[in-house]
Formats: sequence, C-alpha cells, structure tokens
Amino acid sequence: MRRRNTIISILVLAVIAGVAIYFSQKNTSSTIVSDQTAFAVEDTGNITRLFLADKNGNDVTLERKGNDWIVDGEFEARQSGVNVLLSTINQLAVQAPVSKNKYETVLKKIASDGIKVEIYKNNKHDKPFKTFYLGSNNLDHTGNFMLLEGATRPYLMHVEGFYGYLTPRFIVRSNDWRKKHIFKYAFGEIAEISTKYPGEPQKDFTIKSLGNNNFELYNGQSQKIENFDKPKLLSFVSMFKERNFESFEEIEAQSFQDSVAAQTPEMIVSVTDTAGEKTTVKTFKKRIEDGEDLDGNEIEYDLDRFYATLNDSNFIVVQYFVFDPVTAELDYFKK
Repeated sequence: MRRRNTIISILVLAVIAGVAIYFSQKNTSSTIVSDQTAFAVEDTGNITRLFLADKNGNDVTLERKGNDWIVDGEFEARQSGVNVLLSTINQLAVQAPVSKNKYETVLKKIASDGIKVEIYKNNKHDKPFKTFYLGSNNLDHTGNFMLLEGATRPYLMHVEGFYGYLTPRFIVRSNDWRKKHIFKYAFGEIAEISTKYPGEPQKDFTIKSLGNNNFELYNGQSQKIENFDKPKLLSFVSMFKERNFESFEEIEAQSFQDSVAAQTPEMIVSVTDTAGEKTTVKTFKKRIEDGEDLDGNEIEYDLDRFYATLNDSNFIVVQYFVFDPVTAELDYFKK
C-alpha cells in the first residue's frame, strides 16, 4: 500500500513539474505555497501587469499606464475586458477540491491546454506576485480547474453568483484585447477631416476647424466653398465621436491582405486632431463567393462589410452600417 501511494505521489509531482516546465517564464517562483487555495487578489488596484499564455503559442501582456491599460506595450486595451478580468481575479473562490483519484487527470489536462496567468503588483515587474494555471471547465460548465504555482493540489474554482466557466475571461490573443476604434474624437478635438475618392476627384472635400464650432469647407483642388449647409456639416463632424471596426482579418493569408491593400482604395478618410496626430482609413470592397442580394441576384462583393487598412498597417473588417455616417461626398454639403 505504501509503495502504491509513493508511485501515485511521484506521478502527481511529475505532472506538476511538467506544467511548471512548459509554462515557465523568467523569474517565476517554485516555492511551495502554504495556502493552496489563495488564487484571489483582494486589492486589484495594486495590480500593474498581467501576463497570460497558452500552449498554442498565444500570449499577451497587459500593463497599467495611469488610468489606462496597454496591450503588449503598444496598443490601448479594452477597459471593459480588463475590468472583467480584474473582477474575476478578485472574486475567485473554491467551488470544490479535486479528489485525489482525479489529481493526475486534472493536472495532465492543465499541462496540455491550460492558461498561465502571472500577476504583478506595484510596478514590481521583475517577479510575479502570484502565478496560477487555468485549466478546463467541469462537466457542468460552472467553474474551472486551477492550480497555484508552487502548490501540489488543484481546485475547482468559480466566481460566486456567476453561472458559467471562466475561460472566456482569460483572453490570450493580443488582438482580442485591443480596442476596435477607427475614429473616436470629441467634437472639439478635430482639426481637419479629409475625404478622397481616387479616380473621382469631384467628390473630394476637406473640412477645417476654425474653433468655436466654426468650420471651412474645401473641394479637392483646395478651393474654399463659401456656400455650404452648416447644420449638415456640423452633424457630419459629430459622427466621428466613435466609429468601430468589426474585427481584424485573421482568416485570409497575409499575401491576400497585402494584395488587397495594394489595390486602389474606394475611399480614403483622414482625420487630424488638434495635437496634429492623423488617423487614415483606406477602404476596399470585400469579395464574396456565391453571394446574393435580398432579391436573390448574384453579387460579387459583400453588401454588409468591406476591408480597410488603418494607418496603412492594420487590415480590418468594417460594417457599412457603422461606417456610412462618416461617408459623404462634396455635393452633400453644398446648398
């Protein structure tokens, strides 16, 4: 009996070691923890960095910068997603211990498809304050099996009052954390709006702010338009308050994206703010296969979505319904 227990213990420790080796990152601790259920962080206001990684090669770093969070040191993070993650970390509670006869199965599952979560506090980013591994959900989808770094026993964890598993809250793909703003400007932040239609210069226009809700309108030849509909123009400018794209294009190959981006765009919209920073969107039709309109007629291009490049880098998918309010031609403003 003692020999059998020894063998089981060795197997369990071997699996735990496998988890630690696979997910090991610099400066992680291997010290055995005294409280193996201490997953929650009471004061999430002190958390200044989070690192998440999975076995598929996905990883992301979220770092607090003042009142904002930054994704991988470059992009602004969705605050709503950060709030959900921090709230989850704060409210993690034991739903049930894992029985000894399931240790090996649970630990192997964590080792094969778990998510590593490193938590850093008070800008001390050389060593994580806490590290745990998020495993798969239970059969009832009411919680996830989790293991603290340095612990020897996994637990079924949940958030009290929430019926569901926790995996969707621990996002490891960088793009899924990023804000999807195309334009987001308060009314007084816009210095200039320029819209161009390659091949149709008669549609081009530029709106320039003079301050105090006063604007000037110019055609594509930089000629000032004296007689324009001011209410229409003010309403148009206000539409840039918030326009979001649907998603990053992650299905088509990079060669396809490069090919589309090399084409002549349908439209180019640029907005320059009062600080001199410019955001430029180039739009392209999105081909579809076996497409039909509402009357059953064959169509070559998607009627609901189009491709776009954001600042000549991000290749995105945008809905016409969302972008149409900031789409106009010069004649629209003329009286």
